[in-house]
Amino acid sequence: IIHSFLYTILAIFITVSFFFGYQSYKNYQQNQNKSIITAYNTTFSQFKHSFLSSQYYKKAQNILLRKNSTEKHIEGLIKSYTIITINPEGQGLGTAGPASTFLGPEHQLLNENWYAQIFTELGIAGGILFLIITLTIIIHLKQEQSIYFPVILALFTMALFTHLWEESALAYTVFAILGIELEKYKTIRKNNTNYQYMS
Repeated sequence: IIHSFLYTILAIFITVSFFFGYQSYKNYQQNQNKSIITAYNTTFSQFKHSFLSSQYYKKAQNILLRKNSTEKHIEGLIKSYTIITINPEGQGLGTAGPASTFLGPEHQLLNENWYAQIFTELGIAGGILFLIITLTIIIHLKQEQSIYFPVILALFTMALFTHLWEESALAYTVFAILGIELEKYKTIRKNNTNYQYMS
């Protein structure tokens, strides 16, 4: 079930990415005097306008969207995307998430999404690296049938809607457990290999 869900999400993501890329290319061809970033922003604005003016959005808004709650998540994602297109190399640590409150109200950026925060602070390269590490951990725990797999999967899913790892105690505890868990399987595999060699 989990594999089917992940494959479905991946297929949707790839489809949307290709469509978005195609529309951006068309906008770039029509306005060759403008940069590719401008073409991306134009395409994003078109998507945003079509989505916000659709009947489905209005129905969903009445049912799901709540002022100062769900809307803040959407605003955070939109702001994050805008910043990433302007600064694909990242803005630096502490410029997004709860830490940004120290910069003053005018510079505060609460992404309401840990992954968006990473991309905003570390840029596209840093964000992709973080996603690769995250997926590697999840896949490894799944392969080893670790008892911590459901917990870690749930936590990384929660990070889609919160600044989860900003809580130091949680981050230290979880990653300490992960380190011990992954090292345990490494040691078991090594001992099994030595045993087979001796046999």
